[in-house]
Amino acid sequence: MFDQSQWQRMIDIRLNDLTNVVNKNAEILNQHSAFIDQETAAKILNFEREIITHAIEKSKAYTQVVLAGGYVGFFAFWSFMKGKSGEVALTLSGLLMAISLTLFVIYVVVRTFPPTGSC
Repeated sequence: MFDQSQWQRMIDIRLNDLTNVVNKNAEILNQHSAFIDQETAAKILNFEREIITHAIEKSKAYTQVVLAGGYVGFFAFWSFMKGKSGEVALTLSGLLMAISLTLFVIYVVVRTFPPTGSC
């Protein structure tokens, strides 16, 4: 199973691939500038940048959904194991996952609403 750092590396690789495509298209547009006016070239590049931005946001959202699904799966399994496992192990695993879930929620909130500056 992938962890978040592996997902982030995969996203970064795809972002680099998309960025390379945009840069290659910019070179092609510059080479053919006699046939394409600057306004059209700018529109094409802006459109490609919008596609990349959209793809990145969707990738981030997908990663968060996968992680949230992992938490849901753990807590479902954890509640199923009540009474079938030792109290100490059950309590400790539940406490650690609750801490992990709390940190994940804080991470998502901070990433969604980053600090705007110092007070």
